[in-house]
Formats: sequence, C-alpha cells, structure tokens
Amino acid sequence: MANIHSKDSNVFLDLADVTSYTTSFELNQTRALAESTAFSDETRQYFVGLHEPTVTIEFLWDDASVEGSDVILATVDTATAAGSDNATNVLTYYPSGDAIGEFGYTGNAANLREHTQQVAIDDLVRINTNFNIANIRTETDPTTAGTLARIKSTGTKATVTATTNGTTIDDSASSSSGAIVTIHIFAFTASGGSARWLAELHHSSDGASWADFSSNAITGTGSTQTFTVAGTLNRYVRGSVTLDASSGSLTYHIGYQRL
Repeated sequence: MANIHSKDSNVFLDLADVTSYTTSFELNQTRALAESTAFSDETRQYFVGLHEPTVTIEFLWDDASVEGSDVILATVDTATAAGSDNATNVLTYYPSGDAIGEFGYTGNAANLREHTQQVAIDDLVRINTNFNIANIRTETDPTTAGTLARIKSTGTKATVTATTNGTTIDDSASSSSGAIVTIHIFAFTASGGSARWLAELHHSSDGASWADFSSNAITGTGSTQTFTVAGTLNRYVRGSVTLDASSGSLTYHIGYQRL
C-alpha cells in the first residue's frame, strides 16, 4: 500500500481549481439513524435513515478577481439560493492528484452551509467553509442521492485551443450499467461557427475505433456538471474535447466512474 501526501491533492469547486488556496479538506459521510429500541430488545435497535455527507474546507483568503477564493465562494454562495432546490455546484476532490487514472470523489448539489472568515495575530487570513451534499450519486446505485461518487481521472486539468483526444485508459473489461461523468470547465472562449466546445467521454472495444459514450455542449464555465449516463461502457475509455467554433480556448477536466 502506497502512502499519499496531502500536498498532492487537488480540489475543484465548480468553475474553479481551488487547490492553491486549500489548506484543509475533510470529508464526512454520515447516515441518520432513528432509534427503534423496544423493551424486549437485548441491544439498541435502529431504523436506517438517509445519508448526509458534509465537506469542510479551509481556504487561504484571497480577493483576486475571477479566481480568488473569496470571489469563488461568493459565486458558490449565490448558487446556493434561499428558497430554491439544491445548488448545482460540483465539488471534486482527488487525494493523490488528478493525473490520468487517479481516483477521487465527486458530486453535484454542494450546498454552501457556512462561510466564516478567521483572522488571528501572527497568522494568515483564512476562510472556513462547510458544505452539505445532496445529490451525489454512488458508484453502485445511480438513483441514490446524498452519497459520494468515486471517480477516475481521464487526465490532468488542461488548457487546449484545438480538438484534443486524451490518453487511452484500459479498464480491462466493459460494463453494462452506465457511468457517472464529471466535467469541470474552468475557462472558456469560443468564437465563430457554433461558438462552443463539446466535452466527450469516448469508449472503444479495441482501443482503435472510438465512439461517444457521452457528449455535452460547452457554452461557458456554467457548463460544469456531474451526471449519469445509461448503457454499456466499453473496455477502453478516453476524455476528449472538440472545438465547434472557428477559434477558442478551453481549460477543463473530465472524470468518470463505471456503475
């Protein structure tokens, strides 16, 4: 078993890579238990309730435009609007980095519950946050909300200016129950033509002939998403982005998990 140093971790929060601001990341998976113990029981009994995963992240405070931690959290907080259903924020965490084949955890509906600035003498200004996770799917049951999905990276976060096919991943066998796909869009430009990109998960039975397993139109950083796709996912997999415009630039990351 290999030990993993936390300095290699990556944290993606919706449309931003917040790795360089993150100093602590804590993932808690809890489940509500309603006690059902009666007089005749020899031990305490429980009725199993719903999952309630939470994520606690500590950031260094930074007010730089677009990518500063304070600005990013303001955007995330806006998406967690009062009186509405769950936020659409996507949170992805890779304990040992996001290189191709590395495993991590992902999900949507990351609702920002707490946002506290911490200031102390002889220390940097910090932001403590807590997220409640509502709609993350499991790798074994895509219909179950409130649990964390384990995903595999198709490659390190990258910036491209032309159609790009990722490196092939050999998963040894195909699977028939679909997959979870996570797409993070960190920066986007496209002009001319359809003025968009396509973010795709390709699959192949032989590693030579490829087809789309999923294809999503990317029209801005708001195209970040986590979703499930039904059907057979063939043995070989790669991430891909297609420029459907005259020119453009895209900074992105794609991950997946077979169901």
